[in-house]
Amino acid sequence: MEVRSDGDAYQCLMDWIGVHKDLIRTTSFVATINYSGRVMDINPYGDTVSVNNQEDTEEDLTVAAKDFDNYWDERIHRDKTRPFAYTPQEGLNYFWYKNRHLITFNRTSNYVSGEKTETVLLTCLGRDPSILKALLLEAQKSYIDQAGQEILIYRNGGRFWREFEAKATRIARPLSTVVLDEAQKQNLITDIRDYLHPLTKKWYQGRGIPYRRSYLLSGPPGTGKTSLCLAIAGEFKLPVYVTSLQDPSVTEMKLSNMFAELPPRSLMLLEDIDAAGLSTKARGGPPGTNPNGPPNNENPFGETSGPRGLSLSALLNAIDGIISVEGRILIMTTNHVEQLDPALIRPGRIDHIVHFQLITTDMAEQMFRSFYDTQEIEMSKSQPIKDYVKRKLSSYDYPSSEQELERLAVSFAAKVPPGEFSPAQLQGYLLTHKYRPDKAIRNVNAWVKFERDEKAKKEQEKLRLEQQQKEQIQQQNQQNQEQEGSHDPSSPQASGETVLPSVEDKKPTDQTTTPRRSTRSRSKSVKAKSVRAKSVRAKSRKRA
Repeated sequence: MEVRSDGDAYQCLMDWIGVHKDLIRTTSFVATINYSGRVMDINPYGDTVSVNNQEDTEEDLTVAAKDFDNYWDERIHRDKTRPFAYTPQEGLNYFWYKNRHLITFNRTSNYVSGEKTETVLLTCLGRDPSILKALLLEAQKSYIDQAGQEILIYRNGGRFWREFEAKATRIARPLSTVVLDEAQKQNLITDIRDYLHPLTKKWYQGRGIPYRRSYLLSGPPGTGKTSLCLAIAGEFKLPVYVTSLQDPSVTEMKLSNMFAELPPRSLMLLEDIDAAGLSTKARGGPPGTNPNGPPNNENPFGETSGPRGLSLSALLNAIDGIISVEGRILIMTTNHVEQLDPALIRPGRIDHIVHFQLITTDMAEQMFRSFYDTQEIEMSKSQPIKDYVKRKLSSYDYPSSEQELERLAVSFAAKVPPGEFSPAQLQGYLLTHKYRPDKAIRNVNAWVKFERDEKAKKEQEKLRLEQQQKEQIQQQNQQNQEQEGSHDPSSPQASGETVLPSVEDKKPTDQTTTPRRSTRSRSKSVKAKSVRAKSVRAKSRKRA
């Protein structure tokens, strides 16, 4: 059985191989430091296994509740001694599976289009492939168990989708922690749940409608667009596939292949779609220019392409083209929906638009309640941790009931001006008072004034820089004009000639020129008189 590195089976198999003690005891293996801590740590000559060395256990939290300094010393020591991950080196290896099946493991690598790919060939004695299939199923189950409640995040790497290492996995975020209008949030979740229902797929197929769903999250930075994506993935346990259209490696063909390779029941995330500067027609520039970026190669069809020549038509074909896979969820985020081309967000291509906004009074109340409830006590199974949290909360003026928490939330939200700050800004403020709700309420007015002053300073500095840049441009243009005049060979200054007066000034004011003109006119009249005299004499001779 051949397992290639362009699929999930390879990652599952290599993780399983890394914890198989009989295989690890081979004398030919590759040791790498596991910075993520997610892959199991195996002593190649022993049987010790530790899972996720970088995560705090319940015992760690208990120690921290009693003595933080002791916990921190142990934590730093574990961080410095990161676990090793062991895999067989290239070549032929073998191991016993379940102590009775001899499995050969042949690991090879080659380069395709300059990119390294690996292949593992598994073989066993006999003609029954069920043994190898059982091994892969066990590897897959082990991989899923290691992930637990984490969201698996994939990225585009090389020619294929590659899974992020464990440092990019995310714990499923509860939907309740996403600050968004509750009705809008519930409408979105209901729409996604209805789309994922198996009867919905039958309904789409029976009416000849492509079974796809796309969403656009629009709003200012820091309003929670990406957080909502992770919360949706956690709610429905969907893997997340992330790509950036600004990535130099993303070509039109690669983008099309990535969409075609998406598995069903997956979430595709395209962040900051407006930053790619894609448009069917150039706005404010010649054909082939990117309105939000540097100029690109000219396109004879007048279509604007983003950096590296990624065009809007390629993105549209990838989203709902003939080879686009069905059953997936596409979420795009943007900070400036007005900059997107209408062809990208038309109905049928984008099914639902969620508009994020700056903090409102209701959102401020929701965030305050989320910060200062007592969920840490119920979440912990350790009594020392519960006692520590209760002791810490009792030392402050912490709300003792839901009614008091509600009253404090209303008081806090009344002091936050609506439509002025993002949820990220307000969250940053509350983090400085995470155990002091009374202090958060007392100092919120000073924080609002400080943020306003900082914003005014930034705007003034921006205007000053813009004016300075404008003056520099004018000065540079003036210098360029002067230089062009001095280097123009047709100009009098460049040829060294004296500048003559204008047409209006060409009057006979110089006395030296007048006599010359009078002498010429007198000589002409004398010649005319002599000619007339000759003709008179000639006529008189004829009469005689």
